[in-house]
Amino acid sequence: MDWADLLLNLVALPLWLGFRGIGVGSKVTPVRSGPATRLGCGLILLLLLGGRAWVYWRLGSESHWIPRLNLGITSIPFNSLMLHRMGIFSLCSFAVWWGTFHCGLNVVSLLTHSHRNSDPWAAWVAAQLGPFSRLPAVFKPLLPWGALTWLWLVARPHLVASGVLLPVGQPDREWQQGLVLGATTLLAGVTLLVPILLLHFTSLVAHLGSGRWLVFVELVARRATWPVGWLPLTLGGANLAPLLVAAGILAGNWFAIQGLGSLFRWLEVS
Repeated sequence: MDWADLLLNLVALPLWLGFRGIGVGSKVTPVRSGPATRLGCGLILLLLLGGRAWVYWRLGSESHWIPRLNLGITSIPFNSLMLHRMGIFSLCSFAVWWGTFHCGLNVVSLLTHSHRNSDPWAAWVAAQLGPFSRLPAVFKPLLPWGALTWLWLVARPHLVASGVLLPVGQPDREWQQGLVLGATTLLAGVTLLVPILLLHFTSLVAHLGSGRWLVFVELVARRATWPVGWLPLTLGGANLAPLLVAAGILAGNWFAIQGLGSLFRWLEVS
């Protein structure tokens, strides 16, 4: 069931993008799809989220499956015996993927902000983020952090009242937990750079064509590997900097999640 939820989230994300109706054109102005296409994608997305909630309720109650909402440094269990709880889980599960994807777009936007008027893919990223993309660079990482912190402060009392979470020992621990949880938005954002870096490395050793998307991938990878650009990382004519940075991101994320998770649990029991 956990794998099914993962796959359905992967299906739901393109449906969301279809509902947004923002395509990449040959020029820097994004192409807008018609109302019928957007409405169709939106309806299918709602049917998917609602339908899987019903399936989770029916199958989960029979198999005693306990779905958990993975927030990186903690997870929240849901009771599969209750249909409305499965509805909330279905929405929240997709919301985590939605938020992670947009945190990644936010990082890509930071790297390509100066090219949004010259590169169609950079313009697409800016259009997906909307007015948020026009904020000063210093505020872009802070807004997702603050939003997740606020959501935690709003949701936690309800989770405690429903018996899902235990109350914290001290009142100020709730917002401290929120700040720690909000820091995971930074980790989620840089994670999107990993597949882009791997794709760029693949394009260096194999011919993938000459599309505009490859130009954008190269732009993002070049900006992301700038800190290690001075190192001699060429082997057999291939630049290993994308692999080094991708490995560094994965390793850094793992250690950061371990540390933030330990701090989060300590705030809960202290």
